[in-house]
Amino acid sequence: MHHTDSIRTTTGRGRSTAPRLAGLPVDAVFLAAVFLAAVFLSGCSDDPAPGPTAGAGTASEQGQAPTAPRPPDHMLAADPRATPNWFEGPRADWPALVATHDADLRGFGTLDGGVGFLGRTREGELIAVTSNWYVSRDAGLSAEIDLAYFEQLVKRWELRAEERADGSRDPGAVRVTGRARSGLEVPGADLLLLSARTVDDAPPPCAILALSERVPAVGEQLVVVGAGGLVVDTRLHAYAPGAGLAFDLPAGTPVDGLLGGPVLDANGAAVACVTALDWDSDGDVPSAGETVRAVAQALRPFLLAPPPLIGTAVRLDNPGYDQVAFSKDGSLMFMGNAVLGGAAVVTWPDALPFAGADLPKGEGAGAFTDAGWLVTAGRGGTYSVFDTISRTSLVEGDTDLPVVTAICVLDERHAIFGSSFADRCLLVDLAVGATLEQFDFGATSFALSPDGAELAVGGADGAVFCLRVRRDSTGSLLTDPTELAGHAESVVALAWSRDGDLLASGSWDDSVRVSRRGSGEELWSVTGASDVNDVWFDDAARLWVATGSTEEVDGVRAPTACYVRVFRGLDGLELMRSHDQPTPVVALIDRTEALDESGTAGLDTRVLGLTVGPDHFRWTAPAP
Repeated sequence: MHHTDSIRTTTGRGRSTAPRLAGLPVDAVFLAAVFLAAVFLSGCSDDPAPGPTAGAGTASEQGQAPTAPRPPDHMLAADPRATPNWFEGPRADWPALVATHDADLRGFGTLDGGVGFLGRTREGELIAVTSNWYVSRDAGLSAEIDLAYFEQLVKRWELRAEERADGSRDPGAVRVTGRARSGLEVPGADLLLLSARTVDDAPPPCAILALSERVPAVGEQLVVVGAGGLVVDTRLHAYAPGAGLAFDLPAGTPVDGLLGGPVLDANGAAVACVTALDWDSDGDVPSAGETVRAVAQALRPFLLAPPPLIGTAVRLDNPGYDQVAFSKDGSLMFMGNAVLGGAAVVTWPDALPFAGADLPKGEGAGAFTDAGWLVTAGRGGTYSVFDTISRTSLVEGDTDLPVVTAICVLDERHAIFGSSFADRCLLVDLAVGATLEQFDFGATSFALSPDGAELAVGGADGAVFCLRVRRDSTGSLLTDPTELAGHAESVVALAWSRDGDLLASGSWDDSVRVSRRGSGEELWSVTGASDVNDVWFDDAARLWVATGSTEEVDGVRAPTACYVRVFRGLDGLELMRSHDQPTPVVALIDRTEALDESGTAGLDTRVLGLTVGPDHFRWTAPAP
């Protein structure tokens, strides 16, 4: 949620905390480095039901972040479930009880006092809902701790009933499992949806609410439910940024135990979760007669989002590298940054240093030949052929490009060089260092088809070309350029499907396009909330997309929409999406493994998402 400086939150103990700025509170030094890099680059049952929730995101982006003052029309659709108007019933029958958190975190002690509630989707999945920021802060953790890291800290996380005024307490508890949804395409969202199950088949400690996919209308009557049986009537005042709902609570409303509680509509269904409270006085609690303003996060974007892509944290030394290339046998990995001019080669999969000081200085773009030679290039247009066995440069040469930012090796002798700073690309004979051909379009990315017969070229101006690759000894090596549907900004990522039938392109105009080979027909496109930095097809024809950028929010540069997303290649249905990363995901590294030793269960796809920061994630998508 994009909060103003006056917004505060409270804990179950009545404490207050400093206001939260919109976006992620990234270290200032790191932000400065990211900003400089960005400037450079801009020029160049009770058991949860398995499977996706209703309305998984598609190429139409139904989970897109709304803008104030009104969410998109599709978010205002009515929930068709027929339930009685429970405002007319006795209050004693209202589902007024929410529960408190009890979590044991590795190395951080015990977290308690957080408020949450239980709900069930229309598919029957049982979910615990809580405020992300409130839960993590109370444990002494960063206010914007990364969700996947937070999951790894949890040894035990249960939802337990709050004692009622008469001292009674419902039996049982609900234990939260590892699957979670957070953020997605709602900027600054402060919400967690976690799959849940009852402990030892005990009755749940609080009512299980229906989770509504609708967003209430301005002026609509609502009920806010807090811990201890607190029920507050209100009406929706306005829409807040990021699918937020803003409303006032009556003067004298207790604030203890409201944060993290559900907002219910007239059908008794939860439509939102309270994520921020504010009042005019400076006290930890509002003064007598003082109106409390509240913001709640609408549940709809989360419930319609695709299921989470599961990831585990990986540490890898990566000082700003945004390019990745593997040797043919997969034993070596090149990482570099062409604009900043740094590179290193590590062994794989143990990621031990192999070559760094031995590489030519200032050459941060790289590609391996089939024989294992490494072709590097970079600032000043210089290039080298590096022998990974002798760790020496075999060939050194120059082009007339100001900076080489992309390389594609066509065979052991020929490579094509492109630059985001020039309107041309060059075909070079590596053996003699001669430029054979020049093409009058800039090139920021290349992709050679699996059969080696077509070369896709992405340009700094958004154009996408396909060229035929001749394998005989006569005539030009690259012929018949065909222009495909392009983008509005630099095309920084290209990928062919494994059968060579589909070509995907990703751009800094926040979009992905998929075209069919031969005809160039565009099959689908999708626009996200941030730069597209890398694309890759797996064996199941699923397209993996890495996104993320840094943007200025309230005067502070912060990461925006840093995800890994997985789409069905033929029609663009979004199948899975990762949690929001703390830094942009700049590259995807393919590491598919057979998880069943018998080989009969198929392959789970494991992909390493390389980020700007030191923390990376290995994402796992189950075999279809």
